[in-house]
Amino acid sequence: MFRFWTVQHKSVLDVVKMNGYYQADIFKSPFVIQSPPLEELYRFLLNSFNKTNEFRLNGLIFGFAYRKDSQICSFQNIHEFAAFVRQKRNAIATNLLPEL
Repeated sequence: MFRFWTVQHKSVLDVVKMNGYYQADIFKSPFVIQSPPLEELYRFLLNSFNKTNEFRLNGLIFGFAYRKDSQICSFQNIHEFAAFVRQKRNAIATNLLPEL
């Protein structure tokens, strides 16, 4: 089984438990509210996704996987995911958010 990891605020889980689904909204994102410079990045990704897929969504939920050689792999647990992020911290900061 292939798994995507995602990092969400507890309020997202509460909504899923109550409604059975969650509709992301960039303007309600705790991450964007706490760090307004992220809004430009999130909006770029959202607009790109909507244009490519001909959708009109208000937000996205990001999933994570990694590539090993030419194969896409899933993280086996939160510890593996956290270790990967720590290992790639400089590349992530340099390539995605150079102004922060």
